[in-house]
Amino acid sequence: MRLKLAALALFSSLASAQGTLTDYVCTKGAAIRDDQTGPRPPTSKSPDGNLEAIIQNFNVFLQTPDGKAAALSTDGSESNAYTMRSLAWSPNSRHLVAYKVRPGYYRQVHYIESSPTEQLQPKHTSITYRKPGDALDIAAPTLFNIPDRKQIDIDNALFPNPYSISLPTWRKYSRSFTFEYNQRGYQAYRVIKFIAQTGTPRTLIDETSRTFFYYNLLDSTMSAGRRYHSNINDGKEIIWASERDGWEHLYLYDGPTAFTETNATHSITFSNDHRYFLDTWSRVDLPTVSQLRRSWDNNVLLELEQADSTALLTAGIRYPEVFVAKGRDGKTDIWGTIVRPTNFDPDRKYPVIEQIYAEPQGSFVPKTFGLPSTQALAELSFIVLQIDGMGTSKRSKAFHDIAYKKLGDAGFPDRILWHKAVAAKYPSYDISRVGIYGTSADGQSSLG
Repeated sequence: MRLKLAALALFSSLASAQGTLTDYVCTKGAAIRDDQTGPRPPTSKSPDGNLEAIIQNFNVFLQTPDGKAAALSTDGSESNAYTMRSLAWSPNSRHLVAYKVRPGYYRQVHYIESSPTEQLQPKHTSITYRKPGDALDIAAPTLFNIPDRKQIDIDNALFPNPYSISLPTWRKYSRSFTFEYNQRGYQAYRVIKFIAQTGTPRTLIDETSRTFFYYNLLDSTMSAGRRYHSNINDGKEIIWASERDGWEHLYLYDGPTAFTETNATHSITFSNDHRYFLDTWSRVDLPTVSQLRRSWDNNVLLELEQADSTALLTAGIRYPEVFVAKGRDGKTDIWGTIVRPTNFDPDRKYPVIEQIYAEPQGSFVPKTFGLPSTQALAELSFIVLQIDGMGTSKRSKAFHDIAYKKLGDAGFPDRILWHKAVAAKYPSYDISRVGIYGTSADGQSSLG
């Protein structure tokens, strides 16, 4: 919900609580914007005091109190280095965010001073000054799970072309962090939230303009910027300034409330008075569960039903395998399912058949539990799969836009990489023998 606050007189008191805006210059370009006051320390100690995060050899290391350090990342390099100033611990010390910065192009602009006051001969000087179109430093976040020493790469589809991103801000209970993304060209500005356990990004506020978004801080100085952001109750609500209707107003955004938590596809049905709701959920490898819940506190009142798949498993049916691999950009996750015959032998090589449907009006890989429609084909000694490549719906706008004016793409660059990733993991997956079929428009995709 967005509630417009008509009383702009609130502005002066709210702005005073926001602090001042400073720009942090990362290496030689403005990749990371620091809205926080004061310098960051040369080391970053975890809130529980047990570890310090440091940067060595362009990577993130964890150092114990006795001075021993171990690498947390290995993908940093001189041309794509982690930065000390971006390190941000979650309050519970279980997660750490760090930005990698890929340097842009440092154009030298040259000056000749013909008549310097201190000498007879002309003087030559140079400064670094980027021109429109020059490559900028690109900062991108990486999330680390500290107990597991696991690196979680984050999909950048919501922030693909940054002019700058702000430093990460963690929520009080360590469930998520946010940053602000200013897209190059100043026509898109987003507040983006990232889930701590998975790194999954979601847009909280999306500000766009057909001309430009004046991203300087809204304050009482001559700059008269148009950006204002204040979190209320640990980010459950956000006050945000916008000119979206043609005039500057303050808007109140609710913090969204999660009604479901299980990693599955959920179907919600409310009672007539909306006091209760039925939550039914499943996954291709997780039988269906139904629960009765109370709306105002989300408590489970009754476990209604849980499907029993014992008979299917006894008959030799295997759950489809959910498989994920990186797409054409090397960053975006592409998801699909793999169905094998009931008499599958991992020491054999099986030809592969893909059932394709790639149109932009939806996503088509099964998400809920049930006997796979492709099982009968798999029983003829094939491995059968389905993939939702780029261009399908129900993901980010950038993911969907791949289909714009190029339906023939059909996600094939992503599908090819996905097949190769499966083959690299499973010797039984024979990509020297691949078939493809589809119905309706995906007869065309199959032919293509």
